[in-house]
Amino acid sequence: MTLTLSPEIEKALTEAAARQGTTPDALAEQALRIRFGIPIGHVGPRGEELQAQVNAAQALIPELSPEETERQRQEALALVRSGYFRNKLSSSETFNARKAEEKALEERHWHK
Repeated sequence: MTLTLSPEIEKALTEAAARQGTTPDALAEQALRIRFGIPIGHVGPRGEELQAQVNAAQALIPELSPEETERQRQEALALVRSGYFRNKLSSSETFNARKAEEKALEERHWHK
């Protein structure tokens, strides 16, 4: 099978393969195996193989632009403000969830 890739995908794949010391073909096959749940040749990955799989999967995830990051932040804040998560909890769980939400927002510097 031959795949035709867009220039952006080809460039990202080539750069990721170079960083990992492998070929673009090997990296693409590995990423597709991971994506479709096909074993890579034995029952479970060993340390370096697992790291390579994680790196391959991460290489295929596009980095978010500042605008997209801000949009996602706004969506998350809107859900928190709406009580979306608290409506599903008991009163003690609500209190703990609220504290956890505040801590998570604070850690990311996403203040309300």
